[in-house]
Amino acid sequence: SKEMARAISIDGGDGKEEHISLLHSIAGNLMLATKQNADVRVLVGYLCVLCVWLWDSPQSVKEFLSEGTHLQILTAPITQSSGVDSKVQGLCAFLLGICYEFNHSTDSPITRSTLRPILLNRIGVDQFVNRITRLREVPQFKHVSQYLQILPDEETGRVLPELYFDYSFVEFFKNNYEKIQKSIISDPNAPKSSFIGSGEMQIDHDQSAIIASYKSVIQTQEQELNELKETIRQLEEG
Repeated sequence: SKEMARAISIDGGDGKEEHISLLHSIAGNLMLATKQNADVRVLVGYLCVLCVWLWDSPQSVKEFLSEGTHLQILTAPITQSSGVDSKVQGLCAFLLGICYEFNHSTDSPITRSTLRPILLNRIGVDQFVNRITRLREVPQFKHVSQYLQILPDEETGRVLPELYFDYSFVEFFKNNYEKIQKSIISDPNAPKSSFIGSGEMQIDHDQSAIIASYKSVIQTQEQELNELKETIRQLEEG
């Protein structure tokens, strides 16, 4: 599905024949919304889409990093000490970490070796981790409901709904943020590691428990069999 999405192009809208990819269009809209001080919910929406799209997709990361300004729209909010919403800072940090973790294309315009000094020196590990941690603590993230609740005023359209995150994204974030926090200290030249999702980890855990249970049963049966053999031997001797 991500490959199909990357193939979608949009008319530039300036009367020329030039088309831009859907991914670049979303990133461009994020940049424009940032410059225009758009509602935080708009920025959060674009960032959430990009996080999911770039996750475990080296080709998408490569395309995203092919435009140098895209990196700037992520690093600037993270390093600002004030004037930026913590939700935006946290999502920018998470997305930048995704760009580092899944940047495995050999011909990527911005390599992992280039990104690492930005993460460790310009941003710093403590600040990077702090931005993600603060996102997890904001009420709009912590108290997200699995079911959308619309208030009377929101139904009339007089006010924007208090919707920043949907339940599926929050679960996605919770399952993966630790991996991203740890990834930035990994060697940029290390071979690509296979990603193991929380679901797969749970399956492995369950399988290990089942195997251990079977081993216990086998050991018990083996002990009982040896006792029966000894009883038979004694009866034959008697």
